[in-house]
Amino acid sequence: MAPLQLLGRETQRPYVPRSSGLNTSPLQGSGSLANPLLQNQYAATTWLKPRERVAAPRVRSRREVEVQWRRTHADALRPYAGQWVVLEKDRIVAAGPSLRDAITQARASGLRVPYAFRVEEIPENIAIIGL
Repeated sequence: MAPLQLLGRETQRPYVPRSSGLNTSPLQGSGSLANPLLQNQYAATTWLKPRERVAAPRVRSRREVEVQWRRTHADALRPYAGQWVVLEKDRIVAAGPSLRDAITQARASGLRVPYAFRVEEIPENIAIIGL
């Protein structure tokens, strides 16, 4: 397989970018990139560095406080088993047997976008593993 040779459009001579820092006289003299020394110099300037992966900054969820409170206060939610509960920050704003009732109470208290969820009834003899 022949080595790759880049030619300029107008002159049809081998092309080496000015920013490469190479001495272009061997190219004009030999007219080829077959010179191993020149090939190594050229290859060293043209290999692309792998892009570093930068982790995106963590964006806080709008309801992160409520989700965390819900995970850590399961005992406070036991009296509401089978009901819909509305949280605002770290306090229970409303609760009701249906989602409509809980949201109506929450909006009556001034909440525009309530965070509502249903508290499931879990029998005592069942263990839960996971989130």
